[in-house]
Amino acid sequence: MSGTFERIGTLKSNTPKNPQQEIRIRSSATTKENNILKEVAPGTKVKVIGETKGEAVSEKFSKWYKVSYENIEGFVNESVIDVSPIPSSPNSDKNPPLLHFKTKDKEVRIFKEGGKVLMNVYDQLNKDTELLKVPATKEIEANQHIIYRASEPPLTYKVDFVPSGEVHLIIIKDDGTVVSDNKGIAPSGQEWGK
Repeated sequence: MSGTFERIGTLKSNTPKNPQQEIRIRSSATTKENNILKEVAPGTKVKVIGETKGEAVSEKFSKWYKVSYENIEGFVNESVIDVSPIPSSPNSDKNPPLLHFKTKDKEVRIFKEGGKVLMNVYDQLNKDTELLKVPATKEIEANQHIIYRASEPPLTYKVDFVPSGEVHLIIIKDDGTVVSDNKGIAPSGQEWGK
C-alpha cells in the first residue's frame, strides 16, 4: 500500500446464529431509518474511506466506517467489519509530505495527491484513523504562520506552524470549543523546512 492510505475492510456477520446474514451498507450511521443502500455477503471486501460516531449498536458499538463498494458510498457499523490497520508512519516517495509531525497522541500528515492537498490524522493511543485523505485548505497569515484546516464534522483539525519553527495541532468542535491543542514533535516536510 505504499503511497496510499486506503484501508480495506472485510464485512462479517455480527449474528453468531446466522453467520451468513448479509451486511447492510447504509446511507447514514444509524439503523433507525429506512437507509439501506445495499446488502452484501459476509467476506465482501470494501474500501474504508472514513470513520464517524453514530448510533450505538448493541449498546457498545458507536463507531461507523464510511465505505466504498461498487460505486456506492455508505456506512457500516464497526460490529460488522474487520478493518486493516493503517501504517503508523505514513511516508512515501510518491507523495512526499508537505508537513509531517507527531504530538503526544496523534500523527499528522499533510500531502498532495491528484492536485489536492489532503490531511491524515492517526490516533496513536487508540490505533485509530481520525482523518483519512480529507481535503485541507491552506492560509498564510501576516505573521508568516501557515495554517491548514480539514473538517470531518463535528470536528475541525487545524495545523498552525511557522516554517522551521513550532507546529501545533488544534482540534475544534463545530461550536468553537477547543478539544485539544498539542505541540508537534519532530516536524518535517517540504513546507516546514522552507
